Amino acid sequence: MLLAPSRPSSLRPWLVTLATFAATAACGPRARLAEPPDPDIGPPWRESAASRCAVPRRGDRAAAGLVACAAPPREVRAWGPPPRDAPPVPECPVRVRVLGDGVVADTLSVLNAFDPLPWDECVPSEFIVGGRRVFRVDDGWLVAYAGSTRGELSWRSTDGLEKRVLSGARVVGFTRAPSGTVLALAVGRARLGKGGVLAIDRDARGAYSPRLVAVLPLEPSAAAFDDGGSLVGFAQGFVFRVDERGRLENVHYVARSVGRVASIAKGPSGVYYLGLECGILRLVPEPSESGFREEWWSARDGASGRWRPCVDG
Repeated sequence: MLLAPSRPSSLRPWLVTLATFAATAACGPRARLAEPPDPDIGPPWRESAASRCAVPRRGDRAAAGLVACAAPPREVRAWGPPPRDAPPVPECPVRVRVLGDGVVADTLSVLNAFDPLPWDECVPSEFIVGGRRVFRVDDGWLVAYAGSTRGELSWRSTDGLEKRVLSGARVVGFTRAPSGTVLALAVGRARLGKGGVLAIDRDARGAYSPRLVAVLPLEPSAAAFDDGGSLVGFAQGFVFRVDERGRLENVHYVARSVGRVASIAKGPSGVYYLGLECGILRLVPEPSESGFREEWWSARDGASGRWRPCVDG
């Protein structure tokens, strides 16, 4: 026996309920939010429900982090003199990593700019042109989103079901200091000024709260390196280190214009690597001169000493 179809108007409440459930399920478990006051570094922004579950589109080069110029990882073996050319238009920033005795380069894009989490999590549209940094703590994770103008630092439970927003700072890297305190490098926002280093303390009740340790005189790039308990960053030509006491050390000054620094790495012999547009600048210690020798690798021309864009036109 066939049942007669119901009137369209009677289906409307069910369709609304089904659509709501599907939107919720697509983004994984919903977190319980708590937004404590944050007088030191500005209150966190409240993301709108409409932008909560946006995902990057591979065909959109602006929104998808320029996936069009993505290249597979490759080991860098040859280095040449630093280029005299001006930095090309930013299109293909390089992610540099030190793996053992080798240096590996690939394109920094939306495919690798977001650290993985143990659960599926949608990336808000405000952060698609940006990144996510994740740091393991005893009772869960510290998760930091950093977009071009906004940020969010939060604590997440081990299963991702609980969330407490700690700050609206644009955090771009973490480390654990020798004392056990977690440090974070943040790009300027609110009372951070140009940028700063945060110590993320945990009280007797287990709640986390950020504390400003150092204010930077220059705005850092959105890249950081965990240097055994200190943070390494780059700010307008200066490669610097900051420890948990807020002590700032200028490691090296790059006099030439290098454009955006997209990534930073350091080798076991004290060599620093700056991932730039379509290339890597290597800083090799010179003990006799108490400084560093600058060397260059181009993702397009190798050790030629030239700086050419990775994408023609």
